Amino acid sequence: MAPKRTKRFTRELEKFKKKEPEAYRRIEMAINELILDPEGRSNHRLGTTLKGYRAFKVNDDLRIRYQICRECREREMQERCIDCDDTPDDQVMLLSVGHHKDVY
Repeated sequence: MAPKRTKRFTRELEKFKKKEPEAYRRIEMAINELILDPEGRSNHRLGTTLKGYRAFKVNDDLRIRYQICRECREREMQERCIDCDDTPDDQVMLLSVGHHKDVY
């Protein structure tokens, strides 16, 4: 299942496409890897103020912040997607992409 991309994620990704084409290519490859295993070894759950979210490591500096709908529902997150009730539990929502310091 293809991940859903928030407006913010799409906007940030477009900046990479224009300004850092090599990073953009790596991010797109990482998204394909993330689709195959959203709970795999290249990612981790976030804590403290970002509890309930996950991060996928694109390279040493780039991260994709995302969530899995099932986990969002289990934690009863306050910010829910508009179409939450119609979205499958295994849906991945891509929230943000950028350099480590910008994503967190």
